[in-house]
Amino acid sequence: ITDRVDRRRQLQTLKQQYETLVKNFPNGAVYRINSNLEYVRAGGEELQSVGISREQIEGKTPHDLFPAELADELCDRYNRAFDGESTTSKQTYEGEHYRIYVAPVRTEDGSIPRIIAVSQNITEFAQKKEQLKRENVRLEKFANVVSHDLRNPLNVAENRLALAEMECDSEHLDHIDTALDRMN
Repeated sequence: ITDRVDRRRQLQTLKQQYETLVKNFPNGAVYRINSNLEYVRAGGEELQSVGISREQIEGKTPHDLFPAELADELCDRYNRAFDGESTTSKQTYEGEHYRIYVAPVRTEDGSIPRIIAVSQNITEFAQKKEQLKRENVRLEKFANVVSHDLRNPLNVAENRLALAEMECDSEHLDHIDTALDRMN
């Protein structure tokens, strides 16, 4: 009886930990999946934001819920997790970008009766990344224009400095040379 009570406590603790993870995972959802590739448990704030209840997911497979191409990819990753491999991927669903981590859940004897999938909405991050790429392209173009526009006046100044150095000797010319090197 003591073993059963201990086991019940452990299961209760694990359930509480799972629920805490699900409730506090930002912009995401957590899924527990059985060997038939059915969602046994699902939760997280991202489900609510896309208007899906846990009841609509639990007991369903990816092919019941998602377009064929996306479902095929998910099933492939889930099967790989049942083979012991953890994977991370990025997917787009209904205009949103997600990072998905899939991992096996092993029992004490090493078997894998279920897997866990964690999905996080990274749309805002992806948009900021794209914006930074665009800004970097603009800055690079600007730098090229500025570099090109300065090249000719710098060449003129360097040539004039060389002529001035032939005609006179002044410490001021050394300072000009240093400044032109820095500008280059």
